[in-house]
Amino acid sequence: MLLLAAAAWLGLLLLVAVLVPYHGTDALVYGTWSERIADLGTLRTPGAGNALLHRPLFYGGQGALWWLFGIHEWIGRLWSYAFMVVLAWAVYRVAGGGRRDALAGALALALLLAIPDVAVQAAAGQTDVPVAALVTLSAALVWTVAPTPWRTAGLVAAVAAAALTKPSAFPALFGLALATLVGSPRDLRSRVLRDTLPIAGGVALALVYHLIQSRYLGQSLYDFVAGATEDPRAVAAVNVAVADTYAEARRTIVVAAQWIGPYVALLALYAVLYAVARVAGLAHRRAAPLAAPVAVVLSWLLPYLGQAGERTVRVGPLEAGQPGATVAFALLLGVLWLFARSRPDRAPDRTLLGRMLVWALPMVAAWVHLNPSETRYLSAAWAPLAALMAVVLAGAVREAARRGPAAAIAVAVLPLLLVALNLRNLDGLGTRPDGTYNAARALADFRFSDLGHPERMRALADPQLAGLLDGARQAAGPDGRLLTNDGRMIFFFVDRVTVRGPQDCADTRGYDAVGLFGNPSVPIVDLRGCPGLELLREVPDSYAVYRAR
Repeated sequence: MLLLAAAAWLGLLLLVAVLVPYHGTDALVYGTWSERIADLGTLRTPGAGNALLHRPLFYGGQGALWWLFGIHEWIGRLWSYAFMVVLAWAVYRVAGGGRRDALAGALALALLLAIPDVAVQAAAGQTDVPVAALVTLSAALVWTVAPTPWRTAGLVAAVAAAALTKPSAFPALFGLALATLVGSPRDLRSRVLRDTLPIAGGVALALVYHLIQSRYLGQSLYDFVAGATEDPRAVAAVNVAVADTYAEARRTIVVAAQWIGPYVALLALYAVLYAVARVAGLAHRRAAPLAAPVAVVLSWLLPYLGQAGERTVRVGPLEAGQPGATVAFALLLGVLWLFARSRPDRAPDRTLLGRMLVWALPMVAAWVHLNPSETRYLSAAWAPLAALMAVVLAGAVREAARRGPAAAIAVAVLPLLLVALNLRNLDGLGTRPDGTYNAARALADFRFSDLGHPERMRALADPQLAGLLDGARQAAGPDGRLLTNDGRMIFFFVDRVTVRGPQDCADTRGYDAVGLFGNPSVPIVDLRGCPGLELLREVPDSYAVYRAR
């Protein structure tokens, strides 16, 4: 049942990927590189710096597909979707230990689909899901495939591919390599030879590519992988600009335990606390009941402490604006009670718990230190966190089974409810200027006549983007130049666009169109008094398009 539900979810996602064009910011900004690769047949396109060249696998692969079949966004969406399928399969394999515990594998897959960032990024055309997929595929090869020369070659290839997808793969692969050392000392040498060394070999292979490209750009290897700019003054300016943002994020996202979404927050906190207690040496019958009240308190206390501005007690499971999270919290209390009462001989294996913790820790630490402002940057740690939650939920299902099949089914279907609650985040549909999205809004606006019309479908996904794009196309015409503060327009106008927010009328001279976007907290510069410009289209607090007279 869980696998059928996951297959239905993936089927729905496939439909969305085929019918709805790209609308995510990074998909369009970085997708411009894929366009140039398709046109020129090389990764080293004009203006391609380290931010592009250090993530060649996804965007280079997309560019190759567009070179072969033409630049069609649905092809890129299918390329992105393929990585989500790999991630789903690999999470099922890792959490289930191959075929040894199919229940835990199926539960981990369902819990993965209950994470908001997974729903948003699943086929978004960005690198978060691909890097998670390839790191998890590497783990699946390590722990669920018998050692053979082909398995070793596949592991090296999967690790190298992960490291060529996004730099965040490196701490995740480091954690995976450390996790291979967790286990019995008797076969440590064997694990090092068959698991740890191939991981190191894959990383080394990827670093050869990074070294070649860093020399091409005249940078050190570290600066290339880190995406550092060549101008020290620019680096200093960026560091100052983001320091406050990151400090705020560490409080409102990290401390507030918002890093994996509201629906599984309690289960994630409990699973981590329980795993730490077990690895520290506590028996199941002590660790399970000890972790439960701590997780319950922290699920409210951490969001309370992490608030910005005036504090309120209506946070975490009590937050008024998230009734789904409140429902999930209440239902998960029963799961914790059942798991705490489960038999010690059915307790999760300490080696598995230790491996998942060690695998996740470097990625989580790197995310907190480097850029905690976006929870999707934690994607390479999704799999071990889902596996930890799954073993807890599987234990609760088995304990419920002792009370009858109906009780077991009731607990087993709980993840399906969490997945259903998370459907509101599917593909980030129904985006609004304030940054919120709700797929139900897009579905409510959908008409069957929209099918076969990509721009109408884009408007359902993101009305602001679609309106700005349509207006800019009308104003600029087929050959006109566009000035805009929206980097997404590069994908559509390529060499006819300048991305720079105008401050006054003088900044708009020489352009055929000006397209500006904003939101309620970032007002749009008013250019209606500028000579030579007329307002073509405007939605207050969303976008405005001007054209030259």
